[in-house]
Order: sequence, then structure tokens, then C-alpha cells
Amino acid sequence: MKRTFLPLLFASCLMGANPELYSGLGDSVYEGMPKVSELSEVKAVGEYRSKMEKFVARCSALKKEGLALDKGVKDKAETQVYLNTLRALNQEYEFYQHVADTALEASVRKNDYSTFAALIGTGLIDIEARSNLILGFYQKHRMIRPIEEVDAYIDYLNEAKALKDQARAKRRAQYEAYKKRRLNQINDRYDAKKEARREAIDEETRQIKEEVKRTQEQELRKTR
Repeated sequence: MKRTFLPLLFASCLMGANPELYSGLGDSVYEGMPKVSELSEVKAVGEYRSKMEKFVARCSALKKEGLALDKGVKDKAETQVYLNTLRALNQEYEFYQHVADTALEASVRKNDYSTFAALIGTGLIDIEARSNLILGFYQKHRMIRPIEEVDAYIDYLNEAKALKDQARAKRRAQYEAYKKRRLNQINDRYDAKKEARREAIDEETRQIKEEVKRTQEQELRKTR
């Protein structure tokens, strides 16, 4: 039951602007929350699931603190504590990036395309940096199930090639647009899962209320 309710505890923090305080560091951590949440559902790294769920919950709580600090008078001690916590979470986030990357290498060695696709879908894998590993394996298995993130990267490569005579600034804009599409894809999947969980909880709550009502009616009849 705890895992069913967990996404609802911090879902609101995943949406909207990030805190401005130390945003250079904070943006990376807060935008990584849905990615780590996705990774926690990959069976190949199941040993880290509990730790990842706690990480996302801590990030959510810290984001609320950061937004509160943005609005109020900033106390030096409070901001230092916030920064120290943010740094610690960033180190942990980098560790999960490493976990995902290591698992990706293992999936290729084991010819495990299902895990490979799931790991790419988390958004934690730097497709550009690991393109030599990813593209060759993907081309061999693409007919099993296309991966939209890799297809987007291939599209970017094709676009970049077609635009090779244009200014570097324009190519960079295309790449930034590609990265934004990847982030939107991750967030859209996360929102869909969040809504499904919310509906499941609502249905469970309704059933509990009905059961309590039936029990009360039975007890009332016994007293008559």
C-alpha cells in the first residue's frame, strides 16, 4: 500500500517551476525525480527500489523547502542547510545515473532488449554519450519494439546531418529541442501512471466506505 500512495505525496512538487535558489544545482536534481521514479520500476535494478523511492520523497520535500525560501527572507543558516542537502541529493542522483548506465551495459551483454528499452525510457541514459553502444544494439532489435527516445535521437542526427552547412547555433537549438522532447515524454508517462494510481486509490477508498457502511447497518439491526 505504501508504494501506491507514495507518488501522491509528492506529485504536486513534480509540476511547476523549480526553486530559484541554487537553481544551477537544483534543476538537475528536481528534473531527475521522475527519472529515478521510472528507474525504480525496472526489475534489473530492483535491489535499489526502496532507496530510490526514499530519494524521490526527499527531493520532493526539499523542493517545497526551496520554494518557501524563494518567497521568504533568506536566513543564511537555512540556505546553507538547503544547499548541503541539495548537494547530497545530487551525489545520490549521479549514483543512480551510474546504476542505470551499468545496467544498460549488462542488458546489452545479456541481449535483454526489454530491460534495455526500460532503461532508455527512464531518461537517465545519455544517449548521445553512449550512442556507439546504443545505436548498434537498437538497430538489431528495433522491429521488436521501437524506442521513441532513440528514434528521436536518430531523427536529431539526421536533421543535424542535413543542416551541417548551417550555423552551429542552429544545430544546438535543434539538440536542445530534442532534449526537451525527451523530458516531456518522461513527464507524460509519469503523469499517466500517477493518474492510474490515483484512480486505484479512489476505488479502494470507495470500497472501504461501502464496507464500513454495511458493517454499521448490520450492527444497527442487531441492536433493534
